[in-house]
Amino acid sequence: MRRFWPGLAGRFAATLLLSSLTLLAFSPSPTLAQSTEPQVSVPLEPVRIEPADAPAQATEHAPAPIVMGDPREVQIFRYDCESELERREVTLFASGTVRLRLGPPGRERMGLAELGPDRLDGAIHRLEEEDLSQIGNLPQTLTGAWIPRCALDLAIPGRPVQKLHFGKEDALPLALSRIVAVTESVAAEVTLLEGDQRLPEGYEPARFDRLRRADGVLFEIQNLTDDGKGVELRAVDQPLAMYVFKDDLRQLFIQLEPRFGTRAP
Repeated sequence: MRRFWPGLAGRFAATLLLSSLTLLAFSPSPTLAQSTEPQVSVPLEPVRIEPADAPAQATEHAPAPIVMGDPREVQIFRYDCESELERREVTLFASGTVRLRLGPPGRERMGLAELGPDRLDGAIHRLEEEDLSQIGNLPQTLTGAWIPRCALDLAIPGRPVQKLHFGKEDALPLALSRIVAVTESVAAEVTLLEGDQRLPEGYEPARFDRLRRADGVLFEIQNLTDDGKGVELRAVDQPLAMYVFKDDLRQLFIQLEPRFGTRAP
């Protein structure tokens, strides 16, 4: 019968335990053993932290809206044409006031008119329909002392101000020609200029007064409003009637004609 030495048995047990631990350490994990696909590590996208007050990057630069101030001072458009012989400028204000200046440069005469709310909104709407963003300064093809050079400042509410320069007699792009047509229709509202014949200064309207309009039509005053600010007129020779503010009479009528008899109230 063989005898085992205590020292030899202890060394044998230690060797066996060390071998088992080594095999366990180098054996593949159950999860990896089940997959035959190569393991690819994907690098993570670095995180970039922006300052809290950093402005957002816009794809397009949206124009800043026009800040409307006093409507009596804010201009919707200003169309100014000038040659060595004459200057003509028409300006529409946000209040509906139309200002026309006409005459030799430096000696222009001025006239005013007022657009009602509907007429003003209609003019602005027609301006909004046209796109002038692709039009720059246009070359003037015709030159001469008598040929005006024009400047158009267009300030439609909510849009950036546009400035264009061109010759009065040049062929214009369709959109620009339509804008010019709007300015001309607005300018036609001004019927009297400074120095033109008009009603006497300080004139107070009275019933049955006969007033001649700038276009030559003769009107007769029918009534005044209860507050004294409005006047009802009827044409003498035509089936026309109109209501105007008393303060506008001197802008629309040029002459006080003699009465032809009186009528019963």
